[in-house]
Amino acid sequence: MKWKHWLMVNKMTDNKAGILHFRFIVVFLFTINMITGCYPYIGDAKEVEQKREERYYLFDSTTILDALKRGSLNVFTLSKSTPKPESFTPSVKAKWTQADYLLVAQAVQQDVWRESLGSLDLYYAIFTMDCSDAKLGTFNMVDFVLYKLIKAEDVETRVQYHITIIPSENYLYTSRAEYYPNVSVIEPTALSQYQITAEKALQIAEMNGGVEKRSEYEKSCMITGIVNGLDGWTVSYQTRNEYRWAVIFEIEIDSQTGSFKVTRP
Repeated sequence: MKWKHWLMVNKMTDNKAGILHFRFIVVFLFTINMITGCYPYIGDAKEVEQKREERYYLFDSTTILDALKRGSLNVFTLSKSTPKPESFTPSVKAKWTQADYLLVAQAVQQDVWRESLGSLDLYYAIFTMDCSDAKLGTFNMVDFVLYKLIKAEDVETRVQYHITIIPSENYLYTSRAEYYPNVSVIEPTALSQYQITAEKALQIAEMNGGVEKRSEYEKSCMITGIVNGLDGWTVSYQTRNEYRWAVIFEIEIDSQTGSFKVTRP
């Protein structure tokens, strides 16, 4: 199934200062609810979610990358309460690349879940930004969903991890859950091996129609870059009309060659 047909259409509010804050809550809840519907299933079996754990952490986006490169893992502070949109205040604009997000995700897996990122496969990644920040050339936030399969008595269980990172808000969400039996047929996403990174995909989209489209809707526009093992990159520009968020421009990009096809409009 193509990911482009279930973009997260309610990620933003009309209050510009609260856009990222509200979107953070909606993105990971929507993604968790939708994840089992985006790949083929084995037969008519249904998965049962069990052993779910959720955690929220604060970090300093101005120091965390240097600290991790020095080998420090003491960079996260556990938040004792679930975040609420109105509790946030705008922070700095953080120009993070795909490699930066992966570095933090690796630290989350090691420090929080005591598991190496290398022992997991990437299910998919969703990069998001406001159109007004497109000139920065990097995305504002990311959602990673990773997994591993455990087989016992010929039945597979999928252990799944979700990491949402918002550096401009110094905040992240992560969860762990098990799905039994695993009935999803997943093609792993080899993101680190792709020649086209998130920022390169954004650049391709911008140079081939994205700039013109977003300039028409700058005050109410977001860009989403989705990558998975089946479809490569899909970069979508959305704006809000009277009833919903609608795609105004969309481009599919080969994750290795960078060749592309504009699919909307």
